[in-house]
Amino acid sequence: MKDTRTLKAFRRGVSVVEVAVTLPLVILMAFGVIEFGRGMMVKHCLEESARAGCRVAVLSDTTTQDVKNIVASSMSNANITDYSVTINPTPLTGVAKMSEVSVTVSVPFDSVAYASGSFLKGKTLTGSCVMSAEEKSDTAKKAKKSKSKSKSKSKKKG
Repeated sequence: MKDTRTLKAFRRGVSVVEVAVTLPLVILMAFGVIEFGRGMMVKHCLEESARAGCRVAVLSDTTTQDVKNIVASSMSNANITDYSVTINPTPLTGVAKMSEVSVTVSVPFDSVAYASGSFLKGKTLTGSCVMSAEEKSDTAKKAKKSKSKSKSKSKKKG
């Protein structure tokens, strides 16, 4: 009959070896999940910034600087720097109704990563949005015309 103390010591030794083999893999997977999550979060922020910029870009009387200001505000809220904004068409003045307007925001993954791994090193994350250009609504046009008429009437009276 075998001594139970030696069997317990043997099992304890096997457990230590199992932990020594599996712990580095578990830690590596945890860091990978964290980096992947960070990439997904940044991609979502880029898409939301592009959408906000595109919503402004499709309006009439909007400049590219207005779009860049909205994107900058959104990106500063997410604490992301070193990004670039592409607006198409440029300039936004004179864009025909229902023509496509696109805004793309991109950032190198190296500048937003928590760790400097080689999996996504050198990759660029982008978010883009495409919408149809709008014209001023008829009610807004009528309001503008009535305002200009009332101003001209008040000038004639005075």
